[in-house]
Amino acid sequence: MENLGGHGGLNTTMKIIINENPMSAARFKSTSWWKYQDIKNNLATELKLHMIGNPTGGRIVVTDKWVKKSMPSTNLLCLTAKFYRTSNRISDIDNLLKMAMDILQTAGVMHNDDQIREVHATVKKSADKGRFELEINPI
Repeated sequence: MENLGGHGGLNTTMKIIINENPMSAARFKSTSWWKYQDIKNNLATELKLHMIGNPTGGRIVVTDKWVKKSMPSTNLLCLTAKFYRTSNRISDIDNLLKMAMDILQTAGVMHNDDQIREVHATVKKSADKGRFELEINPI
């Protein structure tokens, strides 16, 4: 993978697969808020461990990653997200994106989700196995 000097040492693309059924970001008044926080924090911890070379848990696969010294990114970013859900239950795509961005921020992939300036997202319902497929590129 080519190292792009103009992007603070970031490779062209970081690819992450999270083998967990995508969950919508819960609102603070929702009874599922604590469940959302628990799942988000557990996935973020697993991703962070994966990024530092100590993968555990088995729910996350990172096929290309940025060099450690460029983490977290301060660049403006483009996120391509594909969500595969195991049910036809309605979830707003913006709430699915919020969870993905919360995981990336909590894991230390980026400082803040306001760095994401371009998004391409799709939701596939009734998938055999729920998962997120994320690609992050500096812009």
